[in-house]
Amino acid sequence: MNSPRWHLCLLILAAVAVLCAGIWLTYTMFTSSHTGGNDFYSRWVGGCALLREGINPYSEAVTLRIQEGMYGRPARPDEDQVAFAYPLYSLIFFWPLCFTGNYPLVQAIWMWLLLAGLVAAVLLWMRVIHWYPRLAMWMLTVLWSVLMYHSLRALLLGQFAVLVLLLLVLALWAMQREHDGWAGLLLALMTVKPQMVYLAIPWILLWAAGQRRWRLWWSFLGSMALLILGSMILLPSWIPDFARQAIAYPSYTVYGSLTWMIVRGLLGLGRETEIAVMALLAVAVLVLGWRLWRGDWAQMIWMLGLLLLLTNFFTPRIATTNYLILLPWVLWGFCWMQRAWERRGLWAAAAVEALSMVGLWALFLVTIEGNFEHSSVYLPFPAAMMLLLAWLWKQTKTQSEL
Repeated sequence: MNSPRWHLCLLILAAVAVLCAGIWLTYTMFTSSHTGGNDFYSRWVGGCALLREGINPYSEAVTLRIQEGMYGRPARPDEDQVAFAYPLYSLIFFWPLCFTGNYPLVQAIWMWLLLAGLVAAVLLWMRVIHWYPRLAMWMLTVLWSVLMYHSLRALLLGQFAVLVLLLLVLALWAMQREHDGWAGLLLALMTVKPQMVYLAIPWILLWAAGQRRWRLWWSFLGSMALLILGSMILLPSWIPDFARQAIAYPSYTVYGSLTWMIVRGLLGLGRETEIAVMALLAVAVLVLGWRLWRGDWAQMIWMLGLLLLLTNFFTPRIATTNYLILLPWVLWGFCWMQRAWERRGLWAAAAVEALSMVGLWALFLVTIEGNFEHSSVYLPFPAAMMLLLAWLWKQTKTQSEL
């Protein structure tokens, strides 16, 4: 028997065993008595209503069902209405979980699938950026990636942001190896949470056009057509129904965009200033995009990180769990620290991991207001990302000049 294949089979079996054991322990010791995963619950109830009963998941009847399951009553107008509010093709990711009505078990399974996806994204991204730290640093980084505030919160809430992260890393890995057909499909699947990627996907397509990689375009467009039309077969009215819930979503949420938080909440300025700041950011993005759309791979990756960060400045309603998609750029920064400063760079990366994990959780616990995050929790990570991207720009520019 081929030894590498035998080792791979053993590794897969061990991973499946760990996954099953983890699901069982999580179910028996946690979710069976502490049901949560609220962000996933809305999608699961809505999707199962369609698949098992043929009821429109965007309907008021299903929204009321979700509210009663979460609140034990209809939601008040000032509360999160917990509507389905996702593209219908989100069902692709969890439809097998509708074969059971045992939500605590479903929650345990979903949490472990997200955990596996997060770890896989981190490990694969290390290969994309060619970062192979020593074993201790490797293990510390994986552990930090799971336990940091934005990651662990996303896992506990059952957030689709973890899937978007995994799909993005897979797409970039495929693009790096010129598997553009697969990359286009993965980009299309990323639109399951469009508020996270509405700037990122056009930029990737623009860069692909600059490289004359048209196969990625055709794959993306074809995959989007299949997702949209396939969903219309299940529910012909899903597009206007989804649009209605998406438009209503910001009206019952606590915080707006990062621009709104800084300009109006922190500085106390008006709507006109907020619009002016977003306009300046938009102009800056267009100028940089014009300069880099025919750039090299490193420049494309850098610009992609900037756009994913700036998405939070434009989107009417953001969430700290969405910051998870910026995790690859933090790891890219760690990689550059090691290249630039060698062993001291690894110590610096370890210090950043320890400080950020403890600091963000402490900030959350000190400032929490009832069941809501305080607005201050939204600010440190984007501020640190701005500094990191500025430093990465200098590093990548120096490399391209060599």
